[in-house]
Amino acid sequence: MGQPLTARTASGRLHIVVTCSNRKTRKVPPQLHLGVVPGSTPTARRQWWTGRLSIPHLPAQAARDTYAGEHWSIATTLPDLHAGPGGARLWVASAGYGLIPAEAPIMPYSATFAAGHADSVIGPSITADEWWQELSTWPGPMPGASRTIAALAATDPDATFLLVLSPPYLRACRQDILTAAEKINDSERLMVVSVGAERSGPIADLLVRADGRLQGLFGGSKLSINVRVAAHMIKAGALARSAASAALTELARTQPAPVVFSRQPLSDAEVTAYISQSLAADPKASATRLLRTLRDSQLACEQHRFHRLYRDLVGGAHGHAR
Repeated sequence: MGQPLTARTASGRLHIVVTCSNRKTRKVPPQLHLGVVPGSTPTARRQWWTGRLSIPHLPAQAARDTYAGEHWSIATTLPDLHAGPGGARLWVASAGYGLIPAEAPIMPYSATFAAGHADSVIGPSITADEWWQELSTWPGPMPGASRTIAALAATDPDATFLLVLSPPYLRACRQDILTAAEKINDSERLMVVSVGAERSGPIADLLVRADGRLQGLFGGSKLSINVRVAAHMIKAGALARSAASAALTELARTQPAPVVFSRQPLSDAEVTAYISQSLAADPKASATRLLRTLRDSQLACEQHRFHRLYRDLVGGAHGHAR
């Protein structure tokens, strides 16, 4: 890594890279679910997938207007919190598009680096990091924009890079981030916020020390903890890794330990059977209420997956989802 610069030689520009959101503001067309895309090799599947993304199934709109949800609503405010002279630019780490600027025109789609999802990129013949690399070979929706974090770092080596990534997305981008760290001029100005990420290997040196105790201080859900930590860092001007880690560690000490739930995960078939049995007893039961009851029984299912299975079952039984 390069030698640390003085404050006078830093450019002032801040690049913020955030995990995309599963939630979209528009309905995803059936053909833009990654799970239905063929391809026996990573390259073949990527070509099929990006070919579909390149067809205007709907009028394209900016990525910042396509994603939705608590996490995303906070992510879009991050650039405005930066008071540095170089300004700030928001980028998206997307399992469907790769690295894109928030203003890039995109289609609503469904793809994720999270395992166990019907539209997960992970499969028998491909890993998350291989897919991230594959996506970078495509020009993307905004030709000329950097397609990897390393390429972005190479174009602006005096900038600050704040990477706000969930653990599955961090695993996908790990090698890209390590390469980026070698291309910037101040090793302290590349920092990763990923609460709950495994702290092992070279990537551990780039992680800001932030843990689940900060949720009690910053509020919100677990899905938004990373962007809330990032917002605090930007507002406090804590944009050097060691200083940010020290400040966040001190804040965490004032908070109680986070509650850890130990729930038994269920397969899709088990969740579908539970929903079917529950609806037989109460046909008007909502997906939200059934998921809460499931979790109260110390059983586990990710919210997006549960709602998808609920919609699939209700649509199959009654011809429509509710």
